[in-house]
Order: sequence, then structure tokens, then C-alpha cells
Amino acid sequence: MNGIKRRSRTGCLTCRARRVKCDERKPMCERCEFANVECAGYPEKRSLAVRRSMRHSSSTTTTASASDPGHQRDATIRPQVRLDGLPLIALPNNPTSLQLPHARARDVLAFHQFLFRTMPMLFPPASLSFWRDYVCQEAWGIEYVFDAVVALGCMHRATLLLSQQTESDRDHGFDTKVIAVQMYSNALKGVSDSLACTQISMALLLAVLILFAYTESFDGNVPATIRHIHMANHYFRAMCSSSTPETEQFKTPIELCLHDLDIIRRVTLPDLKVIRMISPLYRPSIIPSDASASLHESLDFSPKHLLQQLLDIGSMDSDIKPLIWCPVAAHRRLMPEERIVGFLKQLKEWKNTNGILFHKLGVDEALSEPINFDLATLANISIPPPPHANLPRDFCLILVLYVFYRTRLSWALSIYNGGESDLELETYHFTYQLLRFVTTALDSPRPSSDDLPFGCEALRVGLSPILFLAGQSCPRPTWLRWILFELDRSGREGVCNSKAFATSLEVLSTLEKRVRREPRRPDVEYFTPPHQRIISVIFPGLNGRGYVTYYAQIRPGEQIDSQESHIPLCIASWASSANGGRPAVTTCDGTDVPFSEWVMDRPLVKEWAQWLTFSEFDLTQTLHDHINGSRLLVDRDKVAGSKW
Repeated sequence: MNGIKRRSRTGCLTCRARRVKCDERKPMCERCEFANVECAGYPEKRSLAVRRSMRHSSSTTTTASASDPGHQRDATIRPQVRLDGLPLIALPNNPTSLQLPHARARDVLAFHQFLFRTMPMLFPPASLSFWRDYVCQEAWGIEYVFDAVVALGCMHRATLLLSQQTESDRDHGFDTKVIAVQMYSNALKGVSDSLACTQISMALLLAVLILFAYTESFDGNVPATIRHIHMANHYFRAMCSSSTPETEQFKTPIELCLHDLDIIRRVTLPDLKVIRMISPLYRPSIIPSDASASLHESLDFSPKHLLQQLLDIGSMDSDIKPLIWCPVAAHRRLMPEERIVGFLKQLKEWKNTNGILFHKLGVDEALSEPINFDLATLANISIPPPPHANLPRDFCLILVLYVFYRTRLSWALSIYNGGESDLELETYHFTYQLLRFVTTALDSPRPSSDDLPFGCEALRVGLSPILFLAGQSCPRPTWLRWILFELDRSGREGVCNSKAFATSLEVLSTLEKRVRREPRRPDVEYFTPPHQRIISVIFPGLNGRGYVTYYAQIRPGEQIDSQESHIPLCIASWASSANGGRPAVTTCDGTDVPFSEWVMDRPLVKEWAQWLTFSEFDLTQTLHDHINGSRLLVDRDKVAGSKW
């Protein structure tokens, strides 16, 4: 069989017609040239239709073939989000010669990611036209704006891929993250050059700084995220100081975005003005009457709309924000009690406006004030808390945020009133409901495309800072141990490090047990009343990898109703890579200075205070923060370590 000569089918058309062997020289074969006949050339390569296997997926829909003559293309853009949380679209696997991607094809994917998923997820609905119709349009003509948009889309894609379980996804995620960092660096250089050479649009500058802040937040870079938020607030005040058409047109959507970023800043870095017991410098322009009226304009029960309403309500008053997000603000008594009662009234009005929805969800009782609730009832409450049956995950974060507001403000009122028992019990009731909603959210299956973001995508408001602050208002150690378990399940949410929060709460629990006072019940272990609790503030290191928590206790014999009644107790410091992440605790025996004065004199806090004096954009300082707090090498080590 091996000796049989097979006929070749690759010769020129003339040789094949003459039935002679062709030497297959191109473009004209040598045999035709020697015979002085016209060479007809070679036939075109055949194209074979390859049958591709279709993976079964619940998110896949069957559509008519585009080659079908009866098929009409639907011009409507219908982006689909994969159920596994991966990006919307991707480059082809094992591409053919005709499918090789362009050198900047990843930019198109990142822009698509930003437009269809990142932008609706991160920005308030009322500001979407600013981003879609103004920023994205300007990006086609201004390179640093385009680079900033692409960097955020790339970093979002990288974060999703790095959170997956397969090695190939994590490898792809790390490569995407490297590209995001390159585009981000290009955008930083472009902003610096524009500020030095041209009259830059203040609205575009603020938009780019907001994009930078979220890009660094996806990376978990604490100092760079806070830097961009700090600069954005500085330039926003500068823009508001001048009355121009640009200010009037873009002030509101930019301010709405800055409100959300302000929450990220507060849960990451304590407000030094609150610790020093002075009023906040920045006050939003939204007034309570306008926000209250907006609640009745239309009934929209979509999760995104309800969440945005709650965030707007919490941003109305810059004195209320510290009470919600700063663990020591209630002990500073910087605002009259009537303001807190007025805010609670606003919250109840929001709940009543959406009462139809909450009744259908079966959560009326959980959102209402407790009835016949005392310490004996509290002792019989089950931990772990049972999740709510048939409650969609879409609404869990909204319900968590509502009861969290109620928890923090009832806690503050209890401190204002010297540990008044009814207010304290109301705090514990809402804390327990918060734990039930969190358990429901974490036990639910993965969200659908319309759900609010959780986990690595929860940048605006996540579960970990809420659990951390709720842990400081728990009545019993068993509750706090459950919160530590839930913090471990929630994972990292942007710059919010759940492991750091858990470590700080572990030390707090140990201190509360050691600083014992009169028992509240002989048969059940309770923490002390709110006004007698140990307080704490946690500061990240300037590189975002180490943390320090400062703890304080009530001064013996001090009047509880005094504004500054706490003295230093101890310091806990740790880094994720040192000593297994366990804290080193140093006591402050013999220190009798006021806690606020003592904290402001700590080396790390003084460094942060000095760091915050730089408000304008500086390329060298911004790159320093980016390099100092970057988690790129951490992710590289994780990807490399998973292969061995």
C-alpha cells in the first residue's frame, strides 16, 4: 500500500486538465511556462463549516441564524450578564487566523464592560446620563478620559475573574489587571499633562477622579482610593465656588457620586474632625425637604431605586453620617437629640411609603419597633439567626441598610440618655434583624443580572462595614462570635477588609470580658450598657496592609453624660503578612489624658493628618500612593501559589 502513488489535488488548473504532474510553483507553475501554455492558476481554498458544540447553560437563549433569509436582526442592544459573575463578553478562545484580535481589542471589551455593567452598578441612576451622554462621548476625543474609562472596565473584569475558582480564569484575571494598571498609569499622566498645559474642564476632571477612585477601590488600594476621593472633594468645592453653565449642569450628578464615595472614605478612614469633636467641613447641598418630597414622586420598588433612596436619605445631613458610620461619634454628642429623632422620623416615612412591598415580602415585623421585648426575651433568641424564607436576595441589602440605620441611631439615643433600657433593647432588636437579613443574603444562591452587587463588586456599600459596626452594639458574646463568622464569609469588598474588621472585633470582645462590671443577669452573659462600652477606632496603615485599632474605656468615677469621658485602654496593631495576621496588643496603663487628644497624638494618626493636607492633583504623590498600596503583587503571588 505504501508504494502506491496518490494523485495530488493541489496542482494548477491547467496541469490538472492536461493530467500531468504540476510542480506547484506560484503564481505560474514552471511546467506550464516550459510548455508555453497559459497557467490558469490555483483553485481557492475550500471553507469547511465547523460544527461547534453548544455548552448547556441556563443563561443561553436560542436565536435564529443570521444566515437564514427569513431572519431579521434585532437592532436593540440586549446585554446579558452571566450567572457565574464573569464579564459580559470576552476574546475568543483558540481563535482562527480570521479571528486574531486587534492590539487594542481589550480596550473595546473594557469599554463595553464599563458601559453595560460597571456604570449602572456604581453610579446613582440620576447621574447615569452624565456618564453615558457626556463622559463616554468626551472619551472618544480626549485620550486620558478614554484611558480612565478603560482602566475601570478592565479592573472590574480583572476583579471578577480573580474571584473565580479555576486556574485559567485567575490567570486571565491577572493579565487583565496588568493591562488595567497600564491604562490607569496612562490616564494619570494624561491628567497631569492637561492640568499643566490646558484649561481643563472641571466636570471632566471630577469624573476622571471618581473613575480613579473606583479603579483603586476594585484593587483594594486604601491610600490611593482615599487620595482620589479627597482630591475630588477639593475640586468639587472649587467648582461650586464659581457660577458657570458647567457647574449648573453637572453639579448634582457629580455630588450624588461623591456622596457614595464619602461612605467608602468614612468606613475606611475614621473622620479626624469627629475624633477631635468639631463639626464636619463638607456639607451636602441636598436639603431634607427636597429629599423627602422625592420619596413621594413615584413608587418604584426596584432594588436599585430603593437602595439609592436609602443612601440619599443617609447623606442628607453631614452630622448624621458620622453617627451612622463612625463608632465613636455618638459619644461625642456633637448634635442635638432632636436631629436624630427627626432623622428616624424620615426613615419611618420611607418605610411606610414602601409598606406594600415590605408586606408582600413578609418583613413587616422585622422592620417595626419591638413589642414586649426585654432581657429575658433576648436570652432566648436563637443564634445562629434563622434566614428569612422566600425572601429574594435582591432586597436583602436594602433591608440590611434600613435596620442598620435604625440600629446605629437607637444606639446613639441610648448613649445620649445614659443607657435608657427601651432604646437599648430597640437597638438589640434591630441588630438581630440585621443578622437575619445578612444570613439570608449570604445563604441565597448567586444573584441574577438585576440583583444588587455583593462580594467583590460591593464597592458603594457592602456587608462587611455594616457587620463591623453592628458588632460594636451586640448584647452578648455569642452574637459577636456569629458576626465574626459572617465577616469571614463576606470576604473583601473593595477597600473594606473584612479580616481586619474581624480582628479588631476579636480584641474588643476580649477586652469587654476583662473589664467586667456588675452582672446584668446571673444566668446569661451580657455586655455592659451602651454608655459604658469600650469604644474603638481602626486606622489603616499608609500602605493599606497594616492596621492599628485604638481602644478606650470610661474613666473611673467620670460622669457618663460628659462629652469626653473615655481614656485610652490599649492599642492593637497587626499586618496581614506578619505573625499570621494576629494582633500585638499594648496596654496604656497610667494614661489619663482624654481619648480624643491621645488618639490625635498617635504617630499613625499624625501621619494621616499630614497626608490629608495635600488636596490638589500631584502626579508624583498619586503614583506613590498607587505603588505603595497596590495589591498587584499580592494577586500575582496568589495566582502563582494556586498552581503548586
